Amino acid sequence: GQNKILIVPGEVDSQYALNLDKEFSRLHFYTITNGSLGYFPSETAYEDEFDYACYSAPKFYGTIFPFEKKIQRKIDQAIIDLIMRNLYI
Repeated sequence: GQNKILIVPGEVDSQYALNLDKEFSRLHFYTITNGSLGYFPSETAYEDEFDYACYSAPKFYGTIFPFEKKIQRKIDQAIIDLIMRNLYI
């Protein structure tokens, strides 16, 4: 059918879902599933040096923060590629 499910093992900035909803209105977006890799910040979050997602969340997760400013574009594109190829995500 037309419904798609996206499961992300982490906490995700709401901007991801808002952007994807514009293109895929029947995408069901679930986060913090099967553990957590950390907080996935939006690209604009990096503009604020006090932003929770970029600069505070890594301290709470207790890991070295592996994400860079381009993470949102990379994830968005990977999701779109998977959906367009009709793969289950």
